[in-house]
Amino acid sequence: MNAAGSGTWWRRMTAAAFFVAVLPAVGAPAAEDVLRTFDWSEPPATGQVREDALEIVNERDTPVTVTLLTIDDPGITGRAYALRGSVGYEAVQGSGYLEMWNHFSDGSRYFSRTLSDHGPMGRLSGTSPPRPFVLPFTISGDTPSPSKLVVNVVLPGRGRVRLSPVELLQFEHSVTFGVAQSAGAWWDQRTGGLVGGIAGTCLGLAGALIGMLGGLGRARRFVFTVMALTFAAGAVALVASFTAIVTSQPYAVFYPLLIVGLIATCVTGGVLPGIRKRYEQIEMRRMQAMDMT
Repeated sequence: MNAAGSGTWWRRMTAAAFFVAVLPAVGAPAAEDVLRTFDWSEPPATGQVREDALEIVNERDTPVTVTLLTIDDPGITGRAYALRGSVGYEAVQGSGYLEMWNHFSDGSRYFSRTLSDHGPMGRLSGTSPPRPFVLPFTISGDTPSPSKLVVNVVLPGRGRVRLSPVELLQFEHSVTFGVAQSAGAWWDQRTGGLVGGIAGTCLGLAGALIGMLGGLGRARRFVFTVMALTFAAGAVALVASFTAIVTSQPYAVFYPLLIVGLIATCVTGGVLPGIRKRYEQIEMRRMQAMDMT
């Protein structure tokens, strides 16, 4: 291989390493930005704070709505946001729920309610130890950011509800809130981002190492060992991603596994012939040099 060919091969390997390092981050779950935390230092008139948790009690058989928070000018700049925390309840009659009313400057208002059968948007019914909850909202079209948020707990009858301090967080783009915390999920959205980022970084480093040593024609056994391990890890990730899809795991679970698996197997398999040829050419030149001596 002449100098020009070697340079071209090296540039291709460098581009492949960059591709491996960067692509897993594309389309990864959106990072969250915690805007404010509410620790119930100013509890509502009908609630009490015990051990850092706000407790709401309805001792009657009639419905009650208690306003927990009124957030004026919440400072939201992203297109999606949510209120997140932990809720526990005891002997709640019927189906209670948490709700967040989103008020906008044009006078319109919309709500989010925890009325699902399970998961972080599940309703409040019966008795439950503390569990995660989320009240999400996504801004559509040209709708401006909300001017006010009002958070309530609604109990149709008797019951006791305890809420931990809650966080107001936002996202740059629309995301699926709370799915990763639902029953049976392997990990949550934040962990999915970490999996993709860490795996992508490791693949990028492996690709750069393979490209550098392969381009120089050195450490042949080590290079092929790294490639074999990378390909095997990619195959395992692909199997895991297909399993996640079949078992209805959320996007934050199957996507990082799928993209890392595809890149690890396709890129490694794609550059293998070139690396093998490079080592063969170097070995051939070495043998020719020995014959000339």
